[in-house]
Amino acid sequence: MTIESEVSEIIASLPWDVAQSLRGKRVMVTGANGFMGQYLMGICRELAAWTIGLDVNGNDRDVFTFDVSTGLPQEKVDVIIHAAGIASPEGYRANPLGTLEVSHNGTRSALELALKNAGCRVLTFSSSEVYSTPPAD
Repeated sequence: MTIESEVSEIIASLPWDVAQSLRGKRVMVTGANGFMGQYLMGICRELAAWTIGLDVNGNDRDVFTFDVSTGLPQEKVDVIIHAAGIASPEGYRANPLGTLEVSHNGTRSALELALKNAGCRVLTFSSSEVYSTPPAD
């Protein structure tokens, strides 16, 4: 099964009002090449009027290279989905300060951008639990 087919299934299973809430919206997704970010980008590409994806690995057709810990592009947006973060246990163990920087500064940047865009909504989350609890050292 591909991400595209799974995204189609997700969209088909969304309640009508949830799917409609993205129609005509301008959406920014941080962490757009991450595990969950790829799915969110797929959903937003299908439902929203305009979607921009940001990731430190901007290697997708709609995903731009950007480090959210240094701020966000000042775009007009209606929804910000902040999914950027160092999620793997190995990654955040190797770079705990960088993990905090992405989490704190990225979330702060998302909230500041939302304040500049009246009525903008922000969804933030971490998918680290997808990887399960890391083994004890």
